[in-house]
Amino acid sequence: MAHQEDAVRRARTRTEIEGFAKLLSAARQEAGEPSFRKMAATSGCISHTTLHEAVQGNRFPSWSTTEQFATALHRDPADFKPQWEAVNALLEPAQPPLPTPASHQPPEPVEDRPAVANEPDGPTRRRPPVWLIAAALALVLAVLVGSLVVWRERSGVAHPAAGNTAALLPGGIPLSPGGAHPSAYPSPTACPVADEQREIAPRVAGDHASYGADLTVPDCSTVAPGQTLHKKFTLRNSGSVAWKGRSVVRVDIPFTERSCTSELQTSVPDTRPGGEAVIEVEVTAPRHKGLCVARWMMADGGHWSFPGQRSFKTQVWVR
Repeated sequence: MAHQEDAVRRARTRTEIEGFAKLLSAARQEAGEPSFRKMAATSGCISHTTLHEAVQGNRFPSWSTTEQFATALHRDPADFKPQWEAVNALLEPAQPPLPTPASHQPPEPVEDRPAVANEPDGPTRRRPPVWLIAAALALVLAVLVGSLVVWRERSGVAHPAAGNTAALLPGGIPLSPGGAHPSAYPSPTACPVADEQREIAPRVAGDHASYGADLTVPDCSTVAPGQTLHKKFTLRNSGSVAWKGRSVVRVDIPFTERSCTSELQTSVPDTRPGGEAVIEVEVTAPRHKGLCVARWMMADGGHWSFPGQRSFKTQVWVR
């Protein structure tokens, strides 16, 4: 009978933890669904991984985590207090009532704890020896390092300018050995950077793209070293061909210690002729001060959409 009651309690607790995670997730969506990195920057005292874990439903977040989650959304933490205390009470072991007023005080918050649904039934199992854990961690690390090397080789870090004329960008997009996509650009000293205008040669007749506007982080803004920026800009479909399944790809790779880093490839929303696509990327400024420029070009199904067009840029001063 006791075993059955424990199973019921675990199931109920798991449901409550998942429900609390959905509550936090809904609050984030109501706030415009900011990235977890942006929320961490707003809070200033919690990591983006901890904020992400709070909405997964695998662990019950501590009250300090919940407070910072609310703060990052510009919400009052008190809005989440009743629901948090209700779930926290299920995780607290039953205690006999004390004859002092202290027994009526709410339990102190606890650290993030896994849902009790993950607790094994039956007697506690012995932990594996330390040497076995160390060996397993070493194996995992070796696999991760090997995967990183393979990823770098496949993601096109080697450029034609370095002697590899068969290099590929993400998605198998070839780099032009003819110089349309150089691997190195002159070090900029003035902002905005004035690149040489190339003749636009679309892969598909009638296709055309032009830069729209900066929605966030205008060009030549000043940012702090190492700061992560949520950059949004628009590209206008100024041709007669609909865009579908396209992306913008970084062309100024491999990155150096003075590069603004980002994901190598970002999807472009499907856009009809005459419409504008909103592009969102997270760019991290280098630790070195100076002018930092990130360059993208549009790709379509493993091909450059406009092989002769100059790149779209994000350029900021790091000071």
